[in-house]
Amino acid sequence: MNKKAELFESVPIPRAVLTFAIPMMLGMLVTVVYYLVDTFFVAQTGDPNQVAAITICMPAFMLCMALGNLFGVGGASYISRLLGEKDYGNAARTSSIAFYMSIALGLVCSIILLSLMGTALPLMGATEHTIVFARRYLTWIAGGAVTIVMSFGLGQIVRSVGAAKEAMIGMIIGTGLNIVLDPIMILGLGMGVVGAAVATVISNLTSVVFFIILIIRKDYPLSINPKNFKPSKKILTSVLAIGIPSTLTELLFSGVNTIFNNFGSKYGEEFLAAFGIANVIVMFPCMIVMGLSQGIQPLLGYAYTANLHKRLEGVLKFALSAATGSACVLTVLVYIIGKAAVGAFIDDGAVVALGWYIIQRVSWSIPVLAAYFVLSTVFQALGKAKQALILSLARQGIVFVPLLLILNYTLKMDGLILAYPFSDIGSTILCVLLFLPVLKELKGKEGLT
Repeated sequence: MNKKAELFESVPIPRAVLTFAIPMMLGMLVTVVYYLVDTFFVAQTGDPNQVAAITICMPAFMLCMALGNLFGVGGASYISRLLGEKDYGNAARTSSIAFYMSIALGLVCSIILLSLMGTALPLMGATEHTIVFARRYLTWIAGGAVTIVMSFGLGQIVRSVGAAKEAMIGMIIGTGLNIVLDPIMILGLGMGVVGAAVATVISNLTSVVFFIILIIRKDYPLSINPKNFKPSKKILTSVLAIGIPSTLTELLFSGVNTIFNNFGSKYGEEFLAAFGIANVIVMFPCMIVMGLSQGIQPLLGYAYTANLHKRLEGVLKFALSAATGSACVLTVLVYIIGKAAVGAFIDDGAVVALGWYIIQRVSWSIPVLAAYFVLSTVFQALGKAKQALILSLARQGIVFVPLLLILNYTLKMDGLILAYPFSDIGSTILCVLLFLPVLKELKGKEGLT
């Protein structure tokens, strides 16, 4: 752990941040790439109904991610703080608990999705034209939910000990395999949306196997040994205090996407297909900025418990500057290539025009989200459960849902689209207000000015 400790404690801040952030940014892009590759190759079938089916089932995929975050993000946050305290024994116990609880959550997710599919799909926006494709896609995603939950969870756990590069490699292995399998299964074997789902499950399973081998073979203070599965009130409370808000964020995102798709279906399958494609394009810069922001979580958590106050301040300032600058540059890029990017997905004039229209109305809020992502990570890293919980309820719930209902009622389709950027702005303002008391606390510690 000597080299890892040096990275946490003494390596120059820009280098330390980028060492964690770059792999995390690439890892976050995996989320987009899975969705992008599936959407792209399914779109090559020329059938908007199949593209719409993937958009409709996105909330189910997000549910699996959410459950992965429960013990992944929560466990990673606590492990980083334990390392700052040099408590390697409880770090190993925490990782073992996260591993086996993730398996259990994945099984629960499979049961729920398979049991409620018939009722859920119409509520998610499936119509008579898309429900057959949506059912086929969701059946495979539900069956492989354990692999998706564990893939996202284990990636976070590995990153918590400073193994950001290894976490990135694990995610990239899965993504690379997905890119190879998609055209073979979707187009070559003529499986359509089923091929996309099967490729996703196989790819996530591959990442899980990689992470398991990594934890077993490397000298990390991590464990998947059943003997270390010893839940205690302190560990579970510390993990869930951060894991629950992170999971709620994803669950609410899944829920509001279901509401959105339900409303959006009234504007036709072309609208859902266009929004799905536009969403992928806009997600790219968002995930890069989010990856940069979340990459600093181990550094912040370690510095906080190790009382490295000046280093914590430097990491925070550098991350805010880098995230905001990156967001501005990437937003400009989206405006430059947006229309051509939509056209690269599907040869349908109406869908392309609508997709470009959506991009123009949602992408301008990306720079605003930079502060939101960074400060949200601060709350997670420092164990600020109350602030993290409020934010998890805000952006995808308290702020977004009322805006969605009001704007859809008053502005129809335009209102449905504009609910996203307006929610981003309102949530960022709330995030800054929640951070002010934390900033006051940090200023009271030695070294922060």
